[in-house]
Amino acid sequence: MKAKQQAFYDTNRQILQKIVPLIVPFTVQIEASSACNLKCKFCAMSSKRALEQRGHVMKNISDETFVLIIEQLKEFSQPIKRVYFCGLGEVLMHHRLPYMVRSIKENSITSEVMIFTNAVNLTYEASLALVEAGLDIITISVNGLNQGDYKRNCGRLIDFSKYVEQITFLYKNRGKLRINLKTVDLCVNSEADRQLFFDTFGNICDFINIETIAPLHKGVDYSGNNIKNSQNVSKFSTFNAFKRVCSQPFYKLIISSLGKINFCDAVYGFPYDNLDIRKQRLKEIWNGPEHTQLLINSLREICEGPSAICQNCAGKHNLAFEADDLDPYADEILARLRPSMNTAIIES
Repeated sequence: MKAKQQAFYDTNRQILQKIVPLIVPFTVQIEASSACNLKCKFCAMSSKRALEQRGHVMKNISDETFVLIIEQLKEFSQPIKRVYFCGLGEVLMHHRLPYMVRSIKENSITSEVMIFTNAVNLTYEASLALVEAGLDIITISVNGLNQGDYKRNCGRLIDFSKYVEQITFLYKNRGKLRINLKTVDLCVNSEADRQLFFDTFGNICDFINIETIAPLHKGVDYSGNNIKNSQNVSKFSTFNAFKRVCSQPFYKLIISSLGKINFCDAVYGFPYDNLDIRKQRLKEIWNGPEHTQLLINSLREICEGPSAICQNCAGKHNLAFEADDLDPYADEILARLRPSMNTAIIES
């Protein structure tokens, strides 16, 4: 299958450098569960050391925490562009995921809800519930082409025929839901495997793509994984370049299953002890000094204080679009940010 070899990306993008700082994040990422049913060898879940460095706690988000999230997201002056349910864990580990999707939609938090999943726990019932809840996009990460691949890549044997069958059922009953299906080059490392991937899944999804493995997780040994990528290029095929300024904190707000806050893909966890929805409101956090200082540090290429976790991080190179490239405009954006910060803090 060759006709659908394209990834799902939001091409209706604004030029980020023209509009930052944002008073409302473009995207909010909610970690429904920090537990996972796989231990993929390129993920922190496969490494006890990596999880310990992150201070990772495996927990499903509680109803109490989720209610706080809904209440506080409604306090922003305008809707969020998109809400993701994803994180280090597997979203389908939480049986109330359809309820959470429905709540986000019914409270007019956003017009577009998306989940990221390995789909191993996908069932007929879960598929129908997610479609009925109003889910807009589902991205499925496929990490092998048979049960042996899953054992090698993810530390678990799965019924691969049933796995394909469940995705097929979702596709046939998807309604308005769009299905984005992807794998990584490590899992399809020959031309025959790549073709088998497209032949197996190309007709049961709306978008399909192969990404490049990037060494994103501190504490994970990538040396034996035949990684073709370096820390200087994007995992996305749409845009590959070394970047100095990380654009993620300028548009993304991430909420952990424990209610803690970060502003990137949480590669190194949630290091801000005081940034918690039980201690501050999300609107205050987004427009607060810790976030602003992080943006300033990113523009100045300083890895200290709130940006200490950015040291040697490959995440800033993972741009999908040139519209998110802030490197040429760092000084211009910095001038906009400075008035909102105390001079002593900026120059510290």
